[in-house]
Amino acid sequence: MADSRNIIYLGNQMGIYVHFHNGTDDLTLSENIGWAFGFLQTSCTEILVAATNANCLMKINRTTSMVSEFSGTCKGENSELSQPADIAIDRMNHSQYLVTENKALKAVDVETGNVTMFAQPSMTNIMFLGMAQTENGDIYIHEAKTIFKAGYFNREVRLIAGSIGMEGFIDGGLADSRFGSLWDIEFITPHAFLVTDLNNHVLRLVDTYEGKVSTIDFCSTSCNPVSLRKTNNSLYIGGQANAIYIIHCE
Repeated sequence: MADSRNIIYLGNQMGIYVHFHNGTDDLTLSENIGWAFGFLQTSCTEILVAATNANCLMKINRTTSMVSEFSGTCKGENSELSQPADIAIDRMNHSQYLVTENKALKAVDVETGNVTMFAQPSMTNIMFLGMAQTENGDIYIHEAKTIFKAGYFNREVRLIAGSIGMEGFIDGGLADSRFGSLWDIEFITPHAFLVTDLNNHVLRLVDTYEGKVSTIDFCSTSCNPVSLRKTNNSLYIGGQANAIYIIHCE
């Protein structure tokens, strides 16, 4: 029997809002969670959500509609998080999640929710948002206008593209590139990833092998791309106006 309780994820510039629908009533969990940026489906019935304003990772059970605190400052000792944004299972160590937050990348134990520092940049005037991990473990993280690389084994964080606090629309070499407002990141090859550039209404392709940034103008200026998901040979792009676009990859 099909489950009549559906989960809908809506991406927009205020983050992700989670709604449950039971056939008769809508329960808007954003009232419980606040501003939720990233989420991770951990099982068929459970989603882990980064409740940014609450400084917390929360579990949502789609069967019972229950919301519970899992990790973060909301839990107290050994769980400090500051404005968590994105969540992913560590590809190199499945016993921990990687979580981006204000000024740092944290590791969260899958079982206990205990938080430890994973990597931290030397500059302090940034807030990490989305991230994507390579097969060899390195993590590419973006904030609003810049992209960083965190080495998995040396834990070194360095700026690779864009400039802190400088908005623009410039392609070319990584150091010379400028972005408008970055909201999501997704690898499409082992050495290249896409980021959504909301203010410039385009996707930006970052090739780490060739060391350059280029633009993919996939629609008109009304698209406002926010989120990205690659599935098999298709790329799904979530637009700010609740639209979904599909690019079929060769």
